[in-house]
Amino acid sequence: MRFADTTPIDLAAGGTPVDLELAHPLSMQPKLVLAAHEVYLPKPKLAVEAPGGVQASFDCSGAENDVAGRMLTVTY
Repeated sequence: MRFADTTPIDLAAGGTPVDLELAHPLSMQPKLVLAAHEVYLPKPKLAVEAPGGVQASFDCSGAENDVAGRMLTVTY
């Protein structure tokens, strides 16, 4: 994961769930989008800061979101 500041690391340290959206283009227009509604990020072991932002690896786990009524939404 690459991000602009340490917000995801701070949320992980506090145990706060986040929403994640992963998009994969399939051709010029259509794309596959995976939206995870409640993801818990453990605090990463090592974060690398560079001029382009911060990069870290997370082993995340998801949970069913009570508001959305599901854990994941897939759209095409």
